[in-house]
Amino acid sequence: MPGPHLTLNFLAFSAIGLFALWGIVLTNGTLPALIEAVNDGFYPNGLRIHLRYTGIARVDHVLACLVAFFHIRVIAREGPPIMMVLEVAATLLVINLFILTESRRKDSRSCLKFPMIWACLNHVVGTAVVFPLFAMLYVGQGHRSGTRLINAAEAWALPVASIVTVPMLALLILPRLWFALSRRPHPSPEGQISILLFFLSPVVLVGTQTVLAAIIRNLSLPPSSSSSLTVTKSGTTAARCTQIAYLILGLLSATAHLVICYIARFIDNTKLSSVYLPHAHGPTILRGKQDIITKGALRFSQYDYIVTSVIIVILGLYVLLSERRLLAEAAKETSPASSNITTVMAASPYGSVCAFLATSAVLGPGTGLAFVAIRKEQFLVTLEKSHGQAGKGSSLAACSGSTVG
Repeated sequence: MPGPHLTLNFLAFSAIGLFALWGIVLTNGTLPALIEAVNDGFYPNGLRIHLRYTGIARVDHVLACLVAFFHIRVIAREGPPIMMVLEVAATLLVINLFILTESRRKDSRSCLKFPMIWACLNHVVGTAVVFPLFAMLYVGQGHRSGTRLINAAEAWALPVASIVTVPMLALLILPRLWFALSRRPHPSPEGQISILLFFLSPVVLVGTQTVLAAIIRNLSLPPSSSSSLTVTKSGTTAARCTQIAYLILGLLSATAHLVICYIARFIDNTKLSSVYLPHAHGPTILRGKQDIITKGALRFSQYDYIVTSVIIVILGLYVLLSERRLLAEAAKETSPASSNITTVMAASPYGSVCAFLATSAVLGPGTGLAFVAIRKEQFLVTLEKSHGQAGKGSSLAACSGSTVG
């Protein structure tokens, strides 16, 4: 089990994320300006805010604040705000899949078993605040958090759930497209409804996976035999399905990252630092200005992206280094006959570490997390095979003993 320093680091990053996201938007006037705009029903630049969603006044007020905070970035005339929204959203889809997958481990414990809550909090509070807490619990449990492949039915449902969530990213750009196609002088407030629908992506991801897994179990599609060969084959198939799900959203995150970088550099003539780094996009936020919410929301996204990227790097290194060794040691303790395979798995992982860091730097942190998750499934398949060989050896020994007797 890792030392307490790593879990404390995640807790510290969550506190940093809380201050960077909500503390700064509160002190620079962005949050008060947003609340005032929702109360008035208009942004500081005169655009109308959609205020009615459920018919319940207090619920609608909260939803209006949440949606307006994203909508103002999507319809901004300058490129960096919407680019940063799409970058963060694409990364968030991969993070939510990671949370869902780890919650489905057979031996998952404590709060990790509630993926819907974690994913929704990511959308509402901010990934920089919530994901470090999830990582802290994940790391704190050591190899107990995921020493087994997920159930075959659960795994088979993951690729479909991932595909269903892909169109959710397009909902963020619908208001801008409607505005461009309608040729209106101002964006339609009804376009803000699509932003609200994006916040339902955790419900779509977890709900689709849960329903499909239940259907598959009821149809008895996964192999039902308990022999070691069948279990190993089923586990390998489950791992491949999980890897496919990560590959789908990892490619989506990589595509979004590369397209954003290309548009910013060659079409919008915008420096990448203006997109990704706080305080690099224009002058300081000034109270009373019409763009105060837009610039404050951009800073929110930038800090969210930076802290989340750091957390993904730390968590990825943990999985590739520490967790890999923990899994190998656990396998040796429970099955000494599998020492050859686990020794191979515990070999130098620095090639994977370099590939992970390069992937994160070039294709974005979301793709880096998908890479780490795919590698973890390979670790677990190796363990599954080692246990299968150990079980086979035990069976042969038992048969030999009975023959001699």
